[in-house]
Amino acid sequence: MIDALSWVIFAMLVIAGFQYVYESAVAPSIRIYLRYRVFSARDALRCQQFDSPVNEDAFEALQYHCNAMISCMSELHFSDLARVRTKMKDPEAQELVARMRKAIAECHDPAFTQIHKETCRISLAVLATNTGGLLIWIVPVVFAIGSLRRISRLAQAYLSLNNRENSSTRFHGRGLQAC
Repeated sequence: MIDALSWVIFAMLVIAGFQYVYESAVAPSIRIYLRYRVFSARDALRCQQFDSPVNEDAFEALQYHCNAMISCMSELHFSDLARVRTKMKDPEAQELVARMRKAIAECHDPAFTQIHKETCRISLAVLATNTGGLLIWIVPVVFAIGSLRRISRLAQAYLSLNNRENSSTRFHGRGLQAC
């Protein structure tokens, strides 16, 4: 049992090391890259508004979205989505979000739509990047739970083959004689 516990502790230390490297070096680098993409999208939005203006409400809504992403990029996590869900019970928040969505949806300019799609993709990438440290812990647990089913089936088969009473009377097998 101590051997298994040693492996668990070792695995947790290795995962903690990966998380440290991810959170201190990898995620900030990805966030900088994504921040520059948002700057680029916002600049393209402003240039597009200068060259061929779209609805002012749509422009303001998307620019607000870009500015919010730039300023809050490192703070976007799944827990924040739960807080937003709670906040969306407020009628004022619902009206604000509905008004911004409507303004963006009513703008049919292809360049504007492309910029909006790009900012949505960047938002998802930011969420994935900020959640990556948590995924490092979740993936091994999911793998272990999936493996537990297979291990359980093998253990049942092992016990069935080694039960001399079952193997000699009912199934006519010899079982595993190593025990």
